Amino acid sequence: MSVSLALAGCGGSDDDDVAEPPAPSPTATASSAEPTAEETPEPGVDLEANAQLLAEIVDEIDESAKGFAQILQNPAKLKVHIYWKGQPPAEVKALEGTTGTGVEVILVEARLSKADVNTAIARISQAAQVGTVPAPDSISANKDFSGITIGFLESRFAANNNASVRGKYEAVAKVPVTIAAAAQHAPD
Repeated sequence: MSVSLALAGCGGSDDDDVAEPPAPSPTATASSAEPTAEETPEPGVDLEANAQLLAEIVDEIDESAKGFAQILQNPAKLKVHIYWKGQPPAEVKALEGTTGTGVEVILVEARLSKADVNTAIARISQAAQVGTVPAPDSISANKDFSGITIGFLESRFAANNNASVRGKYEAVAKVPVTIAAAAQHAPD
């Protein structure tokens, strides 16, 4: 049996409420782990120029470094949120604050690193292949990297949205798990 999983929600744009990540819920929910849409920029904001300013900062970050989780960019607000598990390297810590170009760099403590999430996803994929857990329709990191969200299409959601199934996933993944309804995409 082959298991194909969609990995979503591991980066992109952000909004102001990203700086203060919510506490993970101990119960399963039907909410989406998808990032919120970037707000419409104010008139006169040059998003292309702003994106270039953000890219100059982001390009300096070694995403393979221990503890790296994700980078969220908001060109409309000239903000970069860098999520890091543990103490970031000195060169990343030095980026924190407002740069001479007006970019605000915010360091956010992440519970999990990108490597932790990838390991959890691999564990779940292997367990699903041997039938230890139900094969999910999607897996994504929580927006704040506090855990992962396992998604099931509506037809399978009710049967899998319970503490027993969530507990099996958490035992396998070794990270906090939320069960959610996965978005169903129209066929191409």
